[in-house]
Amino acid sequence: MKIKATLILLFVFIFIRLIKILNLFFTIKIGRIYTSRVGHIAKNLENYIHETRNEKGLITFFGTEKKIANRFLLRLFKRKNIFFGRFFFFAYMQIKDRKDYFDLLVSENKLNPNFSLVAKEKPNIKIPKQVDDFGSKFLDNNKISKNFVVFHNRDASYNIGDDKNFHEYRNFDFEDYYKTIKYCNDKNISTVRIGNDIQIKDNLKNKNHFLLDNNKISEELSIYMLANCKFMISCNCGFLDIGRSFRKPSLMINTLPFDIQDFDTRGYGSIIIPKKIYNKNKKKMLTLKDISDLVIDIHYKGNFFSDNNLEWIDNTQDEILMSFKEMIKKIDNDSEFLNEEDKEIRDRLFDIFKENKFYKIMLNELNINISYSFLKQNRSLLN
Repeated sequence: MKIKATLILLFVFIFIRLIKILNLFFTIKIGRIYTSRVGHIAKNLENYIHETRNEKGLITFFGTEKKIANRFLLRLFKRKNIFFGRFFFFAYMQIKDRKDYFDLLVSENKLNPNFSLVAKEKPNIKIPKQVDDFGSKFLDNNKISKNFVVFHNRDASYNIGDDKNFHEYRNFDFEDYYKTIKYCNDKNISTVRIGNDIQIKDNLKNKNHFLLDNNKISEELSIYMLANCKFMISCNCGFLDIGRSFRKPSLMINTLPFDIQDFDTRGYGSIIIPKKIYNKNKKKMLTLKDISDLVIDIHYKGNFFSDNNLEWIDNTQDEILMSFKEMIKKIDNDSEFLNEEDKEIRDRLFDIFKENKFYKIMLNELNINISYSFLKQNRSLLN
């Protein structure tokens, strides 16, 4: 093992020196992608391709982690001038803190710009024909309609691997979808549940409901479903980042953290619902502005909410169902999508977030809105 490690370091040293020399004649960058999470693969690479689209002659080497959440998705982002590999990870680690190699590093704002408008552009990736044909047959064989909706929830099984950060506030029970799935069944809309390591299997017997455990199907099929659904409903998770890559809107429920600046990672035309939060000390509910002002570090290993005497409240089945109906109307370009009460709430939101420059961009440029039906049921959030 020592000999192998020594050889790797030797080749890394040669590679770095060679790249440093070649960088005098070409533009070469070395970076790192957190490949253990599908969201980082989709979000960071989508942003990078968009942000560097006008940089002619750019060549990029991205180091990958030992674990790759979805190799098929990673291959979709491969380009003639973009390369992935574990070897490049070791090269990146050798130079990331060295000032004399700073010019070789991929800029962080290329991977995570302040507010990306990539969701308005044409997709940078597409499903290969062979996979597309297989996916189409899969839908036909399982009698899944073409306008199917993907359902996903985050539960405790997501806290796996070496991620020791506290994410419990992002979880919710799949049973909270039951009213919405019943509505879909009555309307003959196919519903497909996806997820990895699903903790609790649903016992739905609806003829139009299908359970798709990602651990039991191919990587290609799981990505195909996200690329071809009408839209996806979930909390803020990596699957929604994949949806954006295929320009699919999403209904993002139970959203925490509620950071408007991060909503650029949702697809064009998406709708968002926050979790409500109760302040135990003051014995009152936080307003929407209060919730958006909370600085929640997703890498914090403690429980931010209990530490601050706060309690999160999951969206109810009725709130989810009403927002689902709102999403259907929005996608189908229903002329009655916005009634007078919706417009009044929209204007009130503009007033609440008038100092947030990203809110106006989110609404006007990406057509993403906070659910009006949810706010009708919770008007106190607008105080």
